[in-house]
Amino acid sequence: MRHTLCLVLPVVLNASMARAQEQTPLQFRQLVACRVIADGAARLDCLERATAALSDAVADRRVMIIDQTAAQAAKRQQFGAPKPRPAAIAAVPELSRLETTLIGASVDERGAWVFRLADGGVWIQTDDYPLPGSPGKGEKVVVRRGTLGSFRLTAGDRPAVKVRRQN
Repeated sequence: MRHTLCLVLPVVLNASMARAQEQTPLQFRQLVACRVIADGAARLDCLERATAALSDAVADRRVMIIDQTAAQAAKRQQFGAPKPRPAAIAAVPELSRLETTLIGASVDERGAWVFRLADGGVWIQTDDYPLPGSPGKGEKVVVRRGTLGSFRLTAGDRPAVKVRRQN
């Protein structure tokens, strides 16, 4: 069985790499292909044409260039928010959890906890699980995705409570 896996693995990796290359926009692949041209004038001509094609594709919104760090920061800021996200950050994989610190926690008029987090998020408890103790400023907070669009918040070493984002 070991020999079979050794023979299959390179085929799977090559197929995966080919699929990733197919997903790379043609305009970008053409630009990168110009790098191997030995003749300086021909390479410059190729780069000029490929750059113009890529620039036109970006302007026409056929190709989108995304700063991964900025998109992740935007997703982090929107984690749990019900608002639609800009298309520019839709290509970044969804977060499964958010780790931050607590700025403050209080109990609202119906007895539910309201958590204010360092990233600006305000989360409200939606279940009636009693939270032992009072979460304090600076405690570590983890918000995890639950099932069917729900979220669970853990403050410090307390048990998780079900929450929804208010802002």
